[in-house]
Order: sequence, then structure tokens, then C-alpha cells
Amino acid sequence: MIAGYSRLSWTHSVVTKLLGSGASLKELERNIMAIRIANDIDDHLDCGMLFSNKAEKREARKGEQHPLSRLAKKIELSQLSELVDEVYADQYETELPDVLRSGKSVSFDIKSTNS
Repeated sequence: MIAGYSRLSWTHSVVTKLLGSGASLKELERNIMAIRIANDIDDHLDCGMLFSNKAEKREARKGEQHPLSRLAKKIELSQLSELVDEVYADQYETELPDVLRSGKSVSFDIKSTNS
């Protein structure tokens, strides 16, 4: 599961592709996506992503369900879908002055060195 999580690119286009896929997912794939969605929720719970230089993840317009919420429903995790809706609603409603943004696009960076 850890290897699958690490290999799964997690971008808007990947989520869109997964939503458009008619194929049913295996249990392992569903579990990996559930963890990915939960991680995304965790990243946004405190609106902390608004402080970074990352493009704000506002793939849904107001009044539309966020793609991650739709994906959670697709993998039959309605409570996770509801939590995505709640957390992203806070993101849509929170305005942050640009001066408070960090300018960094990552919160940590692990660099390996060859010794």
C-alpha cells in the first residue's frame, strides 16, 4: 500500500481521469485513494495551504462539488466526501492577503546526498 501511495501521482488531471474511468477499482486502489484524499483533507483543515505559494486547490467552482469529493463518493466513502466538501468550503470562504503567503511551494524538502 505504501509503495502504491508513493507511485500514484496526485494531480487534478489524475483525479479527473479516475472520475471518468468506468472501471471499478480494486480494494487496494480504493484504500490508496482514501488515504490520498484523507491526506489532502489534512493539508487543508487549518487553511494552511493558503499560506503557501502553491496554486490554491480550487478545482471546483462555488456551488459545485469538489473533484475529490466526487472521487470519495465513487469509491463509496460518503463521509469522506462530506468532509472534503466542508474543508474546501472553508478554503473558498477564506481570503488571505498575499503578503502573508510564504513564497514556498513545499513545506519540507528531503534531499539525498551521495557520500
